[in-house]
Amino acid sequence: MGYAIGVDIGGTFTDVAPRGRSVSVAKCLSTHDDPIVGIVTGVTRVLGDLDPGLVTRVAHATTLATNAALTREESGLPA
Repeated sequence: MGYAIGVDIGGTFTDVAPRGRSVSVAKCLSTHDDPIVGIVTGVTRVLGDLDPGLVTRVAHATTLATNAALTREESGLPA
């Protein structure tokens, strides 16, 4: 049986939730310089001791660009 994982990278937190097993969500700090660090941390937490090879799909979403545009932070736009 395979698992799907949903990842949402936000301005403060990265949320990772698996589908296909009991409900568990990992919330960890977003890492803006290297977002993959937050993703790997969350995926590692939700999988626990499960084989990562059982992950058959990953869905990704982010609000980083939206947040930067709205707040004009880290976007290079004048405040």
